[in-house]
Amino acid sequence: GGGTVAYDLTFSNPSGADFEGEVWVFATLPDGRQLGPVFGPAALSLARGETRTESLTGTVPPRAPAGTYTVTAYVGAAFPDAFDPGSSFAFEKAGGSAAPASPERTWTTKNLTRGTTTEVALADAEVQAGLVGAYPSPFRARTTVRYALAAETPVRIAVYDLLGRRVAVLADGPEAAGTHEATFEADGLPSGVYLVRLEAGSRVETQRVTLLR
Repeated sequence: GGGTVAYDLTFSNPSGADFEGEVWVFATLPDGRQLGPVFGPAALSLARGETRTESLTGTVPPRAPAGTYTVTAYVGAAFPDAFDPGSSFAFEKAGGSAAPASPERTWTTKNLTRGTTTEVALADAEVQAGLVGAYPSPFRARTTVRYALAAETPVRIAVYDLLGRRVAVLADGPEAAGTHEATFEADGLPSGVYLVRLEAGSRVETQRVTLLR
């Protein structure tokens, strides 16, 4: 029947410098589609040594599909480049339907401290072809490349350095419609910017990721 999910986000800055960046939250639906951000991106400022907690509530509509949902928060210098894979929790929704989009299918998130509200229609989670993002980036050893396919199609994902040399192939072959992940292992590669290139049918898309040693 829908309801409210309440949770806290606790941020800590153990470094010796002040932090200025952003925070954002995604929800992963039971069929694996990613929705959001359902909160943010919002500015995040932390003094050196500071720890702060923000309370959030997410209102899940009655017509949202049943199953397991995962809520994941990310922090980074700027959306969508997260510093790490994020912090998450899962919850179960017992009932629901895949009815056409309507205001009754809107996921609403409210920041209890600042009173800001974010609304995202579940219809916005329909699969769109292309690169969803790489998390984390910058990264130190490996990063996960997320991509979506609107229909079954041959897919090739390769990684190149800025000189155009191919350094890795992450996927090569037909894949079903939906959201997928591929891992880029950067063992033996120097620090720098790399280009992730997606070829899916007639679609070609490139995204930058940054490796830090």
